[in-house]
Amino acid sequence: MADDLAQGVGDIVRTGFSLGKDLFKKTKNLALNVSEMEAKVKDATNGEAWGPSGTQLHELAMATGSQEDRAVIIQALIRRFSESPENWRKVYKALNVWEYCLKNGARRFVEDACDHDFEIRKCLNFAFIEADTGRDQGLNVRNRAKIISELMKDKARLDSER
Repeated sequence: MADDLAQGVGDIVRTGFSLGKDLFKKTKNLALNVSEMEAKVKDATNGEAWGPSGTQLHELAMATGSQEDRAVIIQALIRRFSESPENWRKVYKALNVWEYCLKNGARRFVEDACDHDFEIRKCLNFAFIEADTGRDQGLNVRNRAKIISELMKDKARLDSER
């Protein structure tokens, strides 16, 4: 009985914290004049230990059909590619979103994305080693950038994956 009560209280606290965090993000985005689409990109490419959800990826890919949203998505992702090395998860997630949009977004996204090959190739040199574990987290970013760069160069393969 006490364990059930403790579990219930814990669930309520977690829910309250999550709602408070969401409210803070929305207020911050409003104050900084961040568009809804840019906020969605930032949320999908946050620094948390898990990747963007399938729902987030799908929503962003579908939004690439709008010229305005596509431009916002591309610019927000490019800004993520320039994050400091300590924020390697944001860079890695931005590359994942970019790849998903290449494969599932509007045809125009592919054309626009290929104009930004330079930003992807910059990630081929991304370096970050965790001080406490010695793990080369930059390797994840470099590998994903290599896959995307090669995919963008090979139009036949990209078309078949679409």
